[in-house]
Amino acid sequence: MEIAEDVIPNVDLKSSDKLVTNKIMDSLSIVTLVQELSIEFDVKFDLKTLKPENLDSLDAMAKTIKKLMG
Repeated sequence: MEIAEDVIPNVDLKSSDKLVTNKIMDSLSIVTLVQELSIEFDVKFDLKTLKPENLDSLDAMAKTIKKLMG
């Protein structure tokens, strides 16, 4: 996912599965990522969606976006 690579460079995103939980992404990275994903996929994150487990890995992000897209 190019967006995630741009927001959190120098991290092996394919093998990282605890990006938020292990504090690989800081709060600014999370906000930036959510904003970019919202724009790119025309989705809206709400408080129920903004949970660490929904952003901890590329797989989790993809699943979350699919759910938000309906």
